[in-house]
Amino acid sequence: MSTPSRFVVPATKSNDEERRSWLPSPEELRRKAMERLHQSTPKNFEDLSPDEISKLMHELHVHQIELEIQNEELRDAQNALEASRARYFDLYDLAPVGYCTLNKRNMVLEANLTTSQLLGIPRSELIHRPFPRFILLEDHPLFYRHRQRLFETGSRQVFEIRMSRGDQGTFWARLEGTSQQDGASQVFRLAISDISEQRRIEDKLRESEHRYRIIVETANEGIWVWNADERITFANETLLKMLGYPSEELLGKYIGDLVLADEWQDHLSSRQMRRRGRSESYERRYLHRDGHPVWTRVSATPMFDAHETFIGSFAMVTDITSLKQAESELSQAMQQTKAANQVKNEFVANMSHEIQTPLNGITGMMQVLMTTDLDEKQRQYVSNAVVSANRLGRLLVDILDLSRIETGKVELQQKRFNPLELGRSVCEIFASTAQTKGITLGCRLDSTLPTWIVGDEARLVQILFNLLGNAVKFTAKGHVELEAHLLPFTATGDLRILFSISDTGIGISDENLERLLEAFTQAEESYTRFHQGAGLGLTIVRRLVGLMQGNISIESVPGKGTTFHVVLPFTAAAISNEELAPYAVTKGNSDSDRKFLNTPRMLTILVAEDEPLNQLSLRKILESAGHQVVVAENGQQVLNLLSTHEFDFVIMDLHMPVMDGLEAMREIRRLERERYLRLRDPQTTLRHIPIIAVTAHTLNVDHKTVLNAGADDFLIKPFDPLRLLALLHELDDSQDETHAEDNMPHTGAHNIP
Repeated sequence: MSTPSRFVVPATKSNDEERRSWLPSPEELRRKAMERLHQSTPKNFEDLSPDEISKLMHELHVHQIELEIQNEELRDAQNALEASRARYFDLYDLAPVGYCTLNKRNMVLEANLTTSQLLGIPRSELIHRPFPRFILLEDHPLFYRHRQRLFETGSRQVFEIRMSRGDQGTFWARLEGTSQQDGASQVFRLAISDISEQRRIEDKLRESEHRYRIIVETANEGIWVWNADERITFANETLLKMLGYPSEELLGKYIGDLVLADEWQDHLSSRQMRRRGRSESYERRYLHRDGHPVWTRVSATPMFDAHETFIGSFAMVTDITSLKQAESELSQAMQQTKAANQVKNEFVANMSHEIQTPLNGITGMMQVLMTTDLDEKQRQYVSNAVVSANRLGRLLVDILDLSRIETGKVELQQKRFNPLELGRSVCEIFASTAQTKGITLGCRLDSTLPTWIVGDEARLVQILFNLLGNAVKFTAKGHVELEAHLLPFTATGDLRILFSISDTGIGISDENLERLLEAFTQAEESYTRFHQGAGLGLTIVRRLVGLMQGNISIESVPGKGTTFHVVLPFTAAAISNEELAPYAVTKGNSDSDRKFLNTPRMLTILVAEDEPLNQLSLRKILESAGHQVVVAENGQQVLNLLSTHEFDFVIMDLHMPVMDGLEAMREIRRLERERYLRLRDPQTTLRHIPIIAVTAHTLNVDHKTVLNAGADDFLIKPFDPLRLLALLHELDDSQDETHAEDNMPHTGAHNIP
């Protein structure tokens, strides 16, 4: 059995070690000593003199001492060598890497302790065993291929294989092999490292990278990366298809070449933002390979290295071309719809004007007829005709109001008013109807309500009219009640008022509550046989309540009654004693109404109206009240008459040929200002002729527009003649007060200075 060779690590020799290496061996010293003794010793020892013998003995003694010193040094060198060998073998055995030596037949000649532990077998059983037994069979070809290459080329071989760890399974090992000559034999030295954990991490990394690539490549969104120079370094398949480029053509391309010229400044701004470390989302058009623009939504994120140096950007891109096309088509459709609605609204407004104009004439003539001597039967016929005409007029007003709300043409007017007076006035209007039906009408107004509030009085009246009118209409017996209560103030300081309108009428079933507030809907189809109406009132109420930032709720029990709750916000307002000038229009029976016909002063009134029937009805109403009337058929005639005659009032229809009422009023006010400035007399006041505007065309004209044009007030056709007469008195009184304050005489018609 040959002695196993070992790894020898060369060490640097110290000076003492070099010196000891020059000493002759003991055999050499013995030989040299015998030669010297032979040369210096006489053939006959007895022939030597005592001095020579003494000298010879001294030399022998010196040699003996030298030999002893050499023996001590040799022992020290041997001990040091053994200690060094022991340290080497400790390092060899306990190294974190396995070391072993194989002969040409792949038998293990030598192995350290780490190799034994890696292979899960005692070292004594490992020596002289074939090394391939510890390699998985599938990896044998790889082992033999590298072993063959090692012996043929002598170059160092590094490769990875799977090895067995006894009963503990397998592990991945990295083998580093070298070939060395050990005497007459060539040996194969291996270093074995366990890389199982490294392989596990690498496998997970590869799996993660594979998963990432699948996600990136199959994503519905385009993904691309460009460097600090804005050269594209990566683009997934979705992006390539989106822009129509093959990968080899797009990669390396300057991204600015894909940006449209009119979006270049936006591109530069985005680039600066990313260089400052800000992510952003934006819409941008990029040029397709065939030249057409592609609308995209981009989410771009900057990238920085470990030194916080900007290295490029990562972006996700969504193709929104179809969305933009849909938006464009939708916009065109909306414009077409808007145009169609405009045509519809104009048609409704024109039809309303065309219907209300003759209707106003009919109503006016009927009301004039009521002032004549009629017997009871004739008066009843005329009264019924007026009621029907008024009902038709209300229906037209409801349709126009709904159209105005839906087209956003209703503007809330913020004015100061007294809620207590308003509530009582609304109840008084329905008192006669309730009395006729034999039901009780109650009005309970909270005494804590503010005296003055700011809000849209007209719209509040419209809401209460509709709700209270419905309650009276659908109640055959029992009672109807209007209540108003002050609610706690809101966080912004606005007050809220709760209006409740309750009745003991027919009620509403649960299934009909949801659709009750829809246009042209009533609680039951059968109601149309007993209760007239188009079902627009509650729809208008709901729209107006929403417009006023309020809310509405309904409580109802079929057969027992209904309660509507409306909460509306207002603003509290203060008013001085001087502003408490009372104004009230008394309405009741025909005798009390007739007091408006007995005017204390005759007025000269210019009526601008192009419809002959309306001209006649207005003339009769005004002349019956004792006023003088001059008629003009258009705005130009009004201006001509005002330039040659003096009038106390102008009643101006807004829609007339040649020049409409709005243009005529603006021109009247302009001429008044020019005359006042031309006179430059501090004792002369601005001559202001009161103008009452009237129209049936309410969809495209609002109150504010009419007042800004120069009207003092505004009436909607068909209007109550008593309201017109009351308005004349009101405006005439205000004129008298103005002239009294200016110490101007006022008798009869106004004299233009």
